Amino acid sequence: MRHFFSATRTSDEAQSKPSPDMLYQLLKELGISAQDAVMIGDTQIDMTMAKAAGMDRIGVTMGVHNAQQLNELSPVATVDNYLQLQQVLLG
Repeated sequence: MRHFFSATRTSDEAQSKPSPDMLYQLLKELGISAQDAVMIGDTQIDMTMAKAAGMDRIGVTMGVHNAQQLNELSPVATVDNYLQLQQVLLG
């Protein structure tokens, strides 16, 4: 699946979530600002990490937490499936 991603980071390569360290590393590697990026995640920890990095976030309910839990951290959107995610990303 590597061809789908420009860069990746895990807790083996950066501080663990909710530290924004892995997002900071990715932003630096890709040469983009937090304002030009979006974090997509399925947990409150993901949303907390993105919020700490000053990054917009999209919650996906296809994982651990439900929409109510994800919305507590003010994502720009919360989606229930990949089609909805695609619609949000393409605007």
